[in-house]
Amino acid sequence: MDLNELLAWIEARLDEPLTLDAIAAQAGLSPYHFSRLFTARMGRSVMAYARGRRLIRGARRLVAEPDIKLIDLAFDGGFESQEAFTRAFRRLFGVSPGRFRQGFSLHPSKDSTR
Repeated sequence: MDLNELLAWIEARLDEPLTLDAIAAQAGLSPYHFSRLFTARMGRSVMAYARGRRLIRGARRLVAEPDIKLIDLAFDGGFESQEAFTRAFRRLFGVSPGRFRQGFSLHPSKDSTR
């Protein structure tokens, strides 16, 4: 299985519990060897990659589903708590999920800088 196929396989299973062992088995490699290869190729661990994809999906849902509860996003994304989700979200996007939902822009418009 090539890397693009594996990334698509991971993407299709973001709603499921994913482990290094399961992903490495899908790739046909030992967890240790797979982890080293993935990190060397992608610049981060496979679990960090999956967590990032889940957070991006959560951010999209915040915009598309304005009434969704953060706790539901947290559990849907495989996080143990809303607090863990919020910490990870803030690390990735630089703002809390609540602020993101309110339309916070990572790139202010020219008019807002005057």
